[in-house]
Amino acid sequence: MSIKKIVPTEKDWGNYLENLDIKWAFEKFGNRTLFDSLKYCKENPVSAFECFIHMPPIPFQYYIFAYPLILTSNDYLKGKLSGNMASDIASCFINIVILKLKESPTEILPVMENLFPALKIVALNQELYEADVSIYGEFSKQLNEIEKLYSFAKKSI
Repeated sequence: MSIKKIVPTEKDWGNYLENLDIKWAFEKFGNRTLFDSLKYCKENPVSAFECFIHMPPIPFQYYIFAYPLILTSNDYLKGKLSGNMASDIASCFINIVILKLKESPTEILPVMENLFPALKIVALNQELYEADVSIYGEFSKQLNEIEKLYSFAKKSI
């Protein structure tokens, strides 16, 4: 997984003070390294999801990698960090990708190839994240949807 190394600048966030949602996202992520953001994403995955919805493209393309870093860490893959947050993080990761591909594909297309390895790990190991199919749906089917949306988005742009 190739991750952008440069922390987004305040300029990359645009006029974040003029939009309460972007301001909130900036307060949680702005001027932080990707690794500094991991704790917030791990402890507040749904709130992080909401931040990702409203982030401008450059910060989004940087911070979205918090979910994959958490979900593909050795502790998760060895089942040491399972629990209720694991399922939420996995679901939030898959769903933010689906949402961005549907609503603003130009924001996510530049990083999709780097997100696919983690998406595949999560989709093929749903039980590892204790994500009940009756609550979260089937991750493998959601991955199929992502692949179709990605293919369509690449052709449309």
